Amino acid sequence: MFVEVMKQGEVLAADRRKADVRRAREAGFTLLELLAVVVILGIIAAIAIPLIGGIIDSAKKDATRGVAISMYEAARLYIVSEKGGDFKNAVVTLEELQNKGYMQKDTRDGYGEPIEAENSKVEFDKDGNLSQVVIKSPKVDEKYTAEQIFSRQQTPGQQTQEPQPNP
Repeated sequence: MFVEVMKQGEVLAADRRKADVRRAREAGFTLLELLAVVVILGIIAAIAIPLIGGIIDSAKKDATRGVAISMYEAARLYIVSEKGGDFKNAVVTLEELQNKGYMQKDTRDGYGEPIEAENSKVEFDKDGNLSQVVIKSPKVDEKYTAEQIFSRQQTPGQQTQEPQPNP
């Protein structure tokens, strides 16, 4: 009986060793599997990186346009409060808006660069309607038309108030 128990123990030990060897062989990945994963990750990166770059650039342009909208709104307030509401042929520089407190002193474009206050301006035409908003900085030299200022792209469910043209 003792001999039988010993033989059973040896058989169990041998089975455990075989199982351990089998697990050790199956535990790792083959070189081909690893290579396939690296290739797939490379393809994903090649597709995603340009897309993300485009999204970031678009966001910076939209932020700069947002500054142009803010300049227009501030210029409207400035003209009504400081110049008696006469919008005809009015030109208001960012420098004027900053000096009178209608815009912050360190106004930056969507790229984080300081906007040239003396060269950036809001211009109105002979009828008192917005003609253009000019923004100049080290990375931006843009002229936004009235149409670009007044049009807003909305996502579904988003409610924003449109900038209002002059009365």
